[in-house]
Amino acid sequence: MYGGGGYFRPDFLIKRHLILVTVNYRLGPLGFLSTEDDVIAGNFGLKDQVTALQWVQQNIQYFGGDAGKVTLSGFSAGSASVHLHYLSPLSRGLFHRAIGHSGSALNPWVMVERAAEKAKIIASGAGCTPDRGSKELLECLRQVPAEKIVRQLPKLQDFLYNPYSPLGVVVERRGKHNPTPFLAEHPRDMTRDGKIAKVPLLLSVTDAEGLYPAAEFFSNMSYLQHINDHWNEVLPSILDYKYAVQAGQLRDILSQVIRAHYLGHQELNERVFPQFVRLVSNRLFFAGVTEAAKLMQPHIPVYFYFDHYKATYGLSEALSGSDQFLGVPHGEDILLIFPSSLRDGYPYTMQELDMVAKFSDLYESFARGHQPRFGNLVLPPQDDPERLTYLQINYPNSTIVTSDFLSDEPFWNILNFNETYIVPRD
Repeated sequence: MYGGGGYFRPDFLIKRHLILVTVNYRLGPLGFLSTEDDVIAGNFGLKDQVTALQWVQQNIQYFGGDAGKVTLSGFSAGSASVHLHYLSPLSRGLFHRAIGHSGSALNPWVMVERAAEKAKIIASGAGCTPDRGSKELLECLRQVPAEKIVRQLPKLQDFLYNPYSPLGVVVERRGKHNPTPFLAEHPRDMTRDGKIAKVPLLLSVTDAEGLYPAAEFFSNMSYLQHINDHWNEVLPSILDYKYAVQAGQLRDILSQVIRAHYLGHQELNERVFPQFVRLVSNRLFFAGVTEAAKLMQPHIPVYFYFDHYKATYGLSEALSGSDQFLGVPHGEDILLIFPSSLRDGYPYTMQELDMVAKFSDLYESFARGHQPRFGNLVLPPQDDPERLTYLQINYPNSTIVTSDFLSDEPFWNILNFNETYIVPRD
């Protein structure tokens, strides 16, 4: 849903004689608009990814690759895509193992609520009459420049760029105009019931995932003050439950319950910012990724790592403009494994190169069909649907840990927004 693969380079993995193929696919309204029927069915970006996987099967041999050893890998929204390809019948047989960094289809920003309503908002802003039928709406949108359609997206974002995924995945309506849906059932149901590709999966999260988007709020204390003063209005957008819970007393109560749990009676400011990061990490990342790992465990080998290693320069510094240690942010591991222009001017230290070698071991061992290995540590597969066994990465020593939860997932499970159980309309 974000398409950031082009920002990262394969320098280190090429040295391991691995071939990296990055994929372009439609994003935003062009990739995920849906009228919740079979006319504008949605999930077009995911279908683009299927086409790319088919291309790999047909052509990777000409680049020295093996079509029988395709490892699908994604980060953030790409990791959610990885999970969704496990579920889609269109993706069967197109990959043989997968790596998902910092995301799953069960995260709250993946499945979209009120998709048809949002489609009308986009269409209206693009100059199309929103009350026309889906066929007429589609014909109108096809006459509108793509840039004009994409520029309507901020109409669905209330605070800065939040919610940062206002359009997303839908359970598609099968019909005349959409005979072969990418996704015809809810991801949670399919994952729980084992309706998934029977191939190994490696999942991961970082210690302070919520620094995306929270690090940007840290860059300007007026943002934190605004969130503090307008908590009930802003938090539903940041945590992506604005469209899941109707505006009113219930949503305000939920927002205050969340505030009390993480901040107590404290004001949101620089001093309590770590608690706010923990809040965002749990809601937007940990709860969904750990649930996916536990639900998939009975059906396939699932491996997991939890990254606590802080590199010299990462996404938190890029967004916050501060060199203050705020935690190990969303994407820290990716920026180590895949060099990026974000790190230009920050050469790798010897310590970081040591960690790069271990991460490269991890990728290479798993891509070649073995249990993933991080240096001398071999990751065990999950063996208990109620607990997580994972590699906790740090420097100089990493360890294998077993625990019920990574952080505070039970709190979010109790709240149970029920947000992603949205079925397509008749």
